[in-house]
Amino acid sequence: MSIGLISLGRVVEAEAMARQAIAINPRDRKARFILGISLFAQHKYTDETVRMLRDAAEEFPNAKIVLSRAIAAAGNPEPIATPQHPTGYN
Repeated sequence: MSIGLISLGRVVEAEAMARQAIAINPRDRKARFILGISLFAQHKYTDETVRMLRDAAEEFPNAKIVLSRAIAAAGNPEPIATPQHPTGYN
């Protein structure tokens, strides 16, 4: 449902639903992905946005794309570390 809300531009509602899902299951990578995307869509390029997208990246590869854009938008040109590439370089 949250993905549908994002598609409709209702990102604040998607954020709230993702936060509820994470409160129920803090390890829910899908909810972390949705929260990261909804924060990004609201131009909230924060540590939380980066953390949510990093946590989701292993299961949702598209999270890496949004993550790189969030980091760039925040003005941090550092490479993105992932579990597969701990230094951020491929």
